[in-house]
Amino acid sequence: MEADPGDIFSGPRHAWWFTNEEMKTYDSKEFESKCFGFEESVNRVDEYLLEKGPFDGILGFSQGACFLSLLCCLQQHGKLKGSFKFAIFASGYLSRCVSHQNLYNETLSLPTLHVFGESDTVIPEEMSKALADFCEEKQIILHPGGHYMPSNSHFKEAYMKFLSIRLAEKVDSPER
Repeated sequence: MEADPGDIFSGPRHAWWFTNEEMKTYDSKEFESKCFGFEESVNRVDEYLLEKGPFDGILGFSQGACFLSLLCCLQQHGKLKGSFKFAIFASGYLSRCVSHQNLYNETLSLPTLHVFGESDTVIPEEMSKALADFCEEKQIILHPGGHYMPSNSHFKEAYMKFLSIRLAEKVDSPER
């Protein structure tokens, strides 16, 4: 039995946080004064990082990449119990929620990879570039497409290059 495409939106909506609690909606392009569920998401991920970690890196896509930018800030400010050493942002952006702006008070120092599309209409290129500009040690992979992470061999090589550098840093680190 095939699912009715209309049923996709009839169940509970999932996001790292919502800006409209009643409707369970979120708009990445809007500047919002309210944010619902963010602290719960941070606590849940931090517990997981602590219990299952440490992790070398984390990848986030779209709102997940925005959430990851905030996790990076929290980690840099010493407000996470768990840890990770690098971040990969796919179609990422800086949060526009008013309550998050205090977290963006200093640039991110951990190594980052930014993957975003020139023709992304969900998260426009300028929003992803702003996140990349917020990071000190960054690699950018700009692709001609939209809201996705490309998987052809050219892009896989770029991903592998970034990950190979991170692996070499781990092997050379006395913390191993």
